[in-house]
Amino acid sequence: MLSVLYVDDESTLLTVGKLYLEMQGEITVTTAYSAKKGLEILASGAIDVVVSDYQMPSMDGIGFLKEVRTRYGDLPFILFTGKGREEVVIDAINNGADFYLQKGGEPKSQFAELAQKVRQAARRSKAEIDRNLSEEKFSKLFHFNPSLEAVTDLTTGTLIDVNESFLRTTGYTREEVIGKTTKELELFVDYQDRQKMAGVLEKGGMVQRFETRIRIKSGEIRTLDFTGQRITTGGKNILFSQAIDITERKLAEDELRLAYQHVAAQEEELRAQYDILAKNQREMEEREAAYRTIFEQSPAAITLTTLERRYVEVNNRFCEIIGLPREALVGKTLDEVFPEAGPANEKTFQVFTD
Repeated sequence: MLSVLYVDDESTLLTVGKLYLEMQGEITVTTAYSAKKGLEILASGAIDVVVSDYQMPSMDGIGFLKEVRTRYGDLPFILFTGKGREEVVIDAINNGADFYLQKGGEPKSQFAELAQKVRQAARRSKAEIDRNLSEEKFSKLFHFNPSLEAVTDLTTGTLIDVNESFLRTTGYTREEVIGKTTKELELFVDYQDRQKMAGVLEKGGMVQRFETRIRIKSGEIRTLDFTGQRITTGGKNILFSQAIDITERKLAEDELRLAYQHVAAQEEELRAQYDILAKNQREMEEREAAYRTIFEQSPAAITLTTLERRYVEVNNRFCEIIGLPREALVGKTLDEVFPEAGPANEKTFQVFTD
């Protein structure tokens, strides 16, 4: 339902107007016999549209319109009057009246037209409010988004708007970038990146996840993950772009890659050392096998003893000569094997150790 305030100093017109407008089924009408009373009603309740006569005592319709605009901004206002002078029409329009309707003629047709203008003014007001809310939401999302965001005129390449994150990251002030091109700012480290993105936008209207490097005001190089979309508004081709600063992530990736390369190099070095050790082990085992073959198959009696004269190893020929198996000798001392030899054992061992 639309709530209408109808102000007129003629009570008959107020009654007739209220009757005809409410017959529409979607309009409720509150009446006031003066502009002053109308302002009181506006202060106390929600009104969607104001309809007012022009010629009223104390405050006329234009004065009332000015007060409404001062206090209630763009509240829809229709001047509905019997005065048709050109200067009144111009004055009404200049002061922000949404419509101007002249009284007269058959009441049913007259008020049907008024009802249509009421609905039209209400729709236009709602559309304007929705647009303002949408713009406000977009503005907040745009300016306070943590990503770098910019609006660029694709035809000229000039920056139309940028958000706070863009300014914070690049180090520029808004005055230094608005109206300038990225080429004038020398923003792209490789300007061919900008040309490539423009080519993609020309063909498909969108660029996604394009990695590029920019040079900020201090001269530092930053890496960005860039996404952009071409839109047409007001006859202009506009680029709306959003970028994420991935400089730290790239540095971390580079450090991780270097660390991996270092680990891989160490692994390769360890593998080479392992191969050398394995080769030495094989050669040692081969030499040991050859030695054991010689040791076991030698026609001479051979023994290995410690300085305490304890047998560590004996070959087959030694066992044959003394008539004892290997198990009876290994781990035993010379004195334990030949207790009867006594001093002779000492003398024999001394000969071999000197």
